[in-house]
Amino acid sequence: MKTVGWDDIGYNYLVGEDGNAYEGRGWDHKGAQVRACNSVSLGFSVIGNYNTRLPNISALSVVKQLIACALHEVRTPYAC
Repeated sequence: MKTVGWDDIGYNYLVGEDGNAYEGRGWDHKGAQVRACNSVSLGFSVIGNYNTRLPNISALSVVKQLIACALHEVRTPYAC
């Protein structure tokens, strides 16, 4: 954040391999991860280095849950 002068985390949620989701900007604030599409996207970041392996099943499960919740929220606002 200091290097590029950002005020906060640009992702809506960060996901740990401990199976937890950590709120960045949350659902209610536009992310800053996809310059041209921030107003119509959600940003999830899995915490870690995945140059030589994929995130573990716990992290991937949480990402899937967040996506399902986001889709459900579109259909039935404030249900998650």
